[in-house]
Amino acid sequence: MERQSNLRRDYLTDGFIVVKSIFTKEYISKKREEMINFSKNYPIKSEILLNQSIQELILNEKLIKIMKEILNTNSLLYFSDSGVVNHTDPFKNKTGFHNDARNEDEHIPYKKEYPIIRLGIYFENFKDFSGGLKIKKKSHKYFIFNFRRILADTLRLLKVLFTKTRYNMNSLKLGKSINLELEQGDVVIWNLRTHHCGTSRRLKLFPKICLQPFFEQILPRHLFLPTQYKQDRCALFATFAKNDLNSTNIFRYLQKKSNTEKMSQIKLNSGLMNKLNELKCKLPENF
Repeated sequence: MERQSNLRRDYLTDGFIVVKSIFTKEYISKKREEMINFSKNYPIKSEILLNQSIQELILNEKLIKIMKEILNTNSLLYFSDSGVVNHTDPFKNKTGFHNDARNEDEHIPYKKEYPIIRLGIYFENFKDFSGGLKIKKKSHKYFIFNFRRILADTLRLLKVLFTKTRYNMNSLKLGKSINLELEQGDVVIWNLRTHHCGTSRRLKLFPKICLQPFFEQILPRHLFLPTQYKQDRCALFATFAKNDLNSTNIFRYLQKKSNTEKMSQIKLNSGLMNKLNELKCKLPENF
């Protein structure tokens, strides 16, 4: 029987973990300006890990160790599904609950662990301000209707109700919605099946109440806490998987989302390749 750490247990239970104070607030504040400038100037076809500052953030030894721990593996896959996202005016960003799992194998039971995660590094205080991440606890275990895909999810729901699928009736539950109280230096890691929503808003009078994104966007802006900075809500995302291409879910996700051109750029950089190898973080071969 697998002996689970507390981090892996929490990840398996909730579908995400928040790792506190991986970086100092001073370091993150400095990096914020670098990442904003990077997001506005880097060529879209370039691999972000070629940037030394991003290497320092994503390939942090402690972070890599934690991702291995929660995936219960000694080796990770990196496949260039990553990026720096900046919203000049976060309150104008249209958003809603969604998950990031793509191209799943419909023959794999939904209760089986999904072995792909996303790392999110944010550069602001979202405990006392708006603009952070909204998440549905345990939603990686449930069928959750996504209003951004009304037709597709209606058809999927009808199949669950009237035919045999990889879901069952117990999966028709609502995950509890929360606004994560992320502070500068914290990192969040979530299962790609976990439903989440970016650039969320926090009420001034009741900041603990988590509203649905639809209501946040129709209510007057003055009811909500501002973002820490008036402009530029910047975040860094990177996707990792268990190093197991025999997993159909991993293989099919890579078919959909991996970037061979960017992986080729990594392979031409001997220093970066040595760093990845030291961390036991592999690129998929012959893919």
